[in-house]
Amino acid sequence: MDNKFTSFSFKNRLKSMFSVDFRRLFISPIYYILIGISFVIPILVLVMTTLMVGTTSTDPVTGEITVMEPIFTNAWQIIGSLPSNTTEMTLDIATMCNIDMMYFMIAVFVCLFVSEEYRCGYCKNLFTVRGNKIDYVISKTITCFVAGGTILLSFLIGSLI
Repeated sequence: MDNKFTSFSFKNRLKSMFSVDFRRLFISPIYYILIGISFVIPILVLVMTTLMVGTTSTDPVTGEITVMEPIFTNAWQIIGSLPSNTTEMTLDIATMCNIDMMYFMIAVFVCLFVSEEYRCGYCKNLFTVRGNKIDYVISKTITCFVAGGTILLSFLIGSLI
């Protein structure tokens, strides 16, 4: 009986880390919640901004009548970032409620996904048993890239509907 410790190759270690990370990703409820939110946000933004189109408001001091104009004229404007052709900062709904807010959602997801491993002690076990930190970083980067892509894809599908 020969007891030998075998070292795994980089490919095998990375494959093992990918399988663990993707399994954790696809059973994580926060992932599906964020996909649902990113699907619903463009629908709500487009519906809520078009509800007020055509209504008028009168300024009581000057008597000036303003008519609400559409913020988004087509669905593609919610997908892309609006170009700023002025040097002043404008804080209106058109500059905040587009695909740019999904980047913040993805950043929150990455923080929650990685911090969960440190909270429950899984990371201590992972570095002891499985692999080194390079494998961990590569695996997390690719896993979170795939998760971010699916969140952006969900936003795209929601805005096209």
